[in-house]
Amino acid sequence: SNNLRRNQEGGPPLPLRPNMKLQCGDDGNRDNLCWITDGHLQIDGTGIRGLDDDYLDNVEIVGFVFMRAIQHSLWITKPGSITFRDCEW
Repeated sequence: SNNLRRNQEGGPPLPLRPNMKLQCGDDGNRDNLCWITDGHLQIDGTGIRGLDDDYLDNVEIVGFVFMRAIQHSLWITKPGSITFRDCEW
């Protein structure tokens, strides 16, 4: 598997940026077993970590399995367009 593990103590989440694509493998199929696991927050779409983008336009997350978030797998407070394809919680 391609496991991106956030540590139990709350390791830093993946920050979202405009025009960003996160894809599992060459084809973005969740059968490729790309997991995002553990941590308090797994993907961050806020300004808390100092990213000053006003909008999250054209963001695509493809083929990931989100598992065992302590609080949130995803937290987004910015407007924009975020597309999830073939993801699982």
